[in-house]
Amino acid sequence: MEYSIISARFDDAEKCGRVGLRTAEQIRSLIVTRRSLLSVASPPRASEARLFQFLHSFCEIALTYGKCDPRHAGTLIVTATDVRRWRRGYSQSEPLWTWQGIDSTITPVPRRIDPLPGLCASAETLERFAGA
Repeated sequence: MEYSIISARFDDAEKCGRVGLRTAEQIRSLIVTRRSLLSVASPPRASEARLFQFLHSFCEIALTYGKCDPRHAGTLIVTATDVRRWRRGYSQSEPLWTWQGIDSTITPVPRRIDPLPGLCASAETLERFAGA
């Protein structure tokens, strides 16, 4: 979903972020909780710098996983659970190794399911491979 950020600020008293989003349908408020700020990166920090560093990520998390505040229908809340779910999905989204196929499409490299125990290359083969 497309969005644009209207405003963003860090609330020092509550150590949370407040963001104004414009989506296709309406203008929505987004609350980034203190625990979600702590969960998004390491070392954990609930600061204004961390909010602005991951501002677009928080917006995408809100539009994908966020829940509406029961008191205010137009307000989205990003929790630490939402951030953890996003990080798991983000880290598993793309395969690490790909190759260029004949028809110019990127295809994942097939992975061996059952590694053969005891199958080792000789030192001579490894030296030839390293020198190639």
